[in-house]
Amino acid sequence: MTWQTKLIAILLVVASLFAWHKYEVNKAVNKTIAEQTAIYKKQVDELTIKSLKVESELKTQVSTIKGEKDAQIKTLDTKYRVAIDSLRQRQERSTTSNSTGNSCNAESTKGATDEGLFGRHAEVSLGIARDAEKLKTYLNACYQQYDTLKQELDSYAK
Repeated sequence: MTWQTKLIAILLVVASLFAWHKYEVNKAVNKTIAEQTAIYKKQVDELTIKSLKVESELKTQVSTIKGEKDAQIKTLDTKYRVAIDSLRQRQERSTTSNSTGNSCNAESTKGATDEGLFGRHAEVSLGIARDAEKLKTYLNACYQQYDTLKQELDSYAK
């Protein structure tokens, strides 16, 4: 055997070993990719289930807050409706310029109380108070919803 034949034989063995190694590495990489894909798919599925569960819990909490808000609004409406109905029994302001004949613009010594309001003016005042209470209730419900959602989102940031 000549040195050239030996060199060709060695080159063939090295090329064969390189091809075999390349095939084995490629097979290992494909196996690892498949394993990692399965692991990631499992994690995505778990996170999706967890996300749906948390979303459902948050919707329940928001619904509870909305229910409490609606109950408060209903209570406020009832309370103010009763108050307004009782005010409709008050006397109305006279249409004449001054029914008592007193044209004095002096300040009252009694002070400003709800007793001195005529029926329609008292209704308007109560309507404004009712609207303010409703706005306050809506705002508190918004704060509660925001705080609930923010707290839940912050727990995922950790």
